[in-house]
Amino acid sequence: MGVRLAAPAKVNLHLEVLGRRADGFHELVSLFQAVDLSDTLRLERTGSDGPVSVLGMPGLPPESNLVARAIEVFRRRAGVTEGVAAAIDKRIPIGAGFGGGSSDAAAALRCLQALFGSPLDGAALADCARTLGSDVPFFLHGPAAFVEGRGERVRGIEPRLDFAIVAVTPGERVATADAYAWLDADRDAGRSPVPVISGRRAIERAYLLMAPESWPFGNSFDETVMGRCAAVRAIRDRMKGAGAAAAHLTGSGSTVIAVFARREAAAACARALTADPPPGTVPADVRLLAPLASLGAVEYYG
Repeated sequence: MGVRLAAPAKVNLHLEVLGRRADGFHELVSLFQAVDLSDTLRLERTGSDGPVSVLGMPGLPPESNLVARAIEVFRRRAGVTEGVAAAIDKRIPIGAGFGGGSSDAAAALRCLQALFGSPLDGAALADCARTLGSDVPFFLHGPAAFVEGRGERVRGIEPRLDFAIVAVTPGERVATADAYAWLDADRDAGRSPVPVISGRRAIERAYLLMAPESWPFGNSFDETVMGRCAAVRAIRDRMKGAGAAAAHLTGSGSTVIAVFARREAAAACARALTADPPPGTVPADVRLLAPLASLGAVEYYG
């Protein structure tokens, strides 16, 4: 018997990095939204105490794969000794700010719960998620949430579905560690811009009450990353020229997103960017995305 689950990507409709904490992590305030771009994860019990097998991720060693780590963390916490085989149909680009690895890890935890009869309660499962990475807890809650701290404080909200997203991912990737190092360096040098909007209450009020194309949202990494990656800045500028009221990074990049109130306008922007990509950005993936109303359910097969 096996189980499968779609593991959706997320976008950061807003991301504010407040500063470095005593433990070395950065304090965040962010608005996450799951979108209709997803990997598919399949897990099966192997009937023996064997190694974890993860397919669909060529060139990625098991110790670097969040799905393999999620399986081991769950097995230790739940006292499960039976082997597990996992396979991933990978569609979310790696290192692009979509949180694909974190989503895969959360999907693995949900699949394992289903596969072994829910041996962990909600608190224990959330603790497993926190040990795996800052974005993983969100994907247990989704599809929309305010995320604070280093990612461990997640408060779900009713998702708005009255907008569309154009997302453009250049061939150039931005490592998360590099983005944070650049941001710290810019702030030490006094080059960090002040966000247009700050604080969860102000962000929530804007999200609930304003028209999507008027959201005053942004990303603390924007100027830091765009100052070092010309392709990312060119995408942002081209999106504005193609009808976007605003455009900013999701995560630490390198994907740039723009929100539209009308899907037709978003589709027109996506067509323009595909037909005439910004200079220096080829190859670039252009996607037209929609917010999800809910996370998918685990399905059984076999």
